[in-house]
Amino acid sequence: MERAYESVITASDQDRPYAIIDFIEYISEYAEAFAKYITAKSGKSPEKYEDYLSKIKEPYARKILCLAKLRKVLYRGYKIEGVSVLIDKDESISDLAFGIRENKYIITTSEVTLFYKLMREIKEKFTGRHISSS
Repeated sequence: MERAYESVITASDQDRPYAIIDFIEYISEYAEAFAKYITAKSGKSPEKYEDYLSKIKEPYARKILCLAKLRKVLYRGYKIEGVSVLIDKDESISDLAFGIRENKYIITTSEVTLFYKLMREIKEKFTGRHISSS
């Protein structure tokens, strides 16, 4: 996860949108795997993670679901604009912090940083371990 984040931060302006797309794919897959882990740890079927996490009142559970669904929204279509990526607005990911332009969510380095920090916090909360930044 750290490498995907670092690739966005260090990318040239020309390459940054593609690094953002790679990061979204990675963090979304990571969040889905983590959601399945949390669900399995509770004794439920990992494939039922959406049902399980949607019933938890903890705000982090909803954020994990949003991150896990992020790549599905990306795959429906995106637009590269400057150093940012625009994706369709979608209720399933609305709990994440996004700017809006042209009735689409904007993903820039700022959002990538927020998603990265959020996933680290979620992992730390559910595992009880501090996650190193390296």
